[in-house]
Amino acid sequence: MSVATSTSHTEVDVDAVVAVVTALPEVADLASTGLVPVATYLPGRRVLGVRVDEGSVTVAVVGAPRTPVAAIAAAIRRGLTPLVGARRVDVHVEDVATGEPSGR
Repeated sequence: MSVATSTSHTEVDVDAVVAVVTALPEVADLASTGLVPVATYLPGRRVLGVRVDEGSVTVAVVGAPRTPVAAIAAAIRRGLTPLVGARRVDVHVEDVATGEPSGR
């Protein structure tokens, strides 16, 4: 399986991107799977769910239950605009949480 990755994250704090996105009520979690998983390699670790390129930031998420996809994308873009400068923010909603406990 190929993984869409990036190492050109020098102007964007990937950890701040993760913090902002995961704090949003519209987002249940970052997504770590998909046809082409999204990831950024940092020294000694890989951050799944975020890819920073020269002209864009891609975020893969699991949406919160009963939240429209458009609302998820809008909230993420609004939250990330101060962090990413002129880069485009691409949002991949990989799944939507059901709100049910796991194991069902």
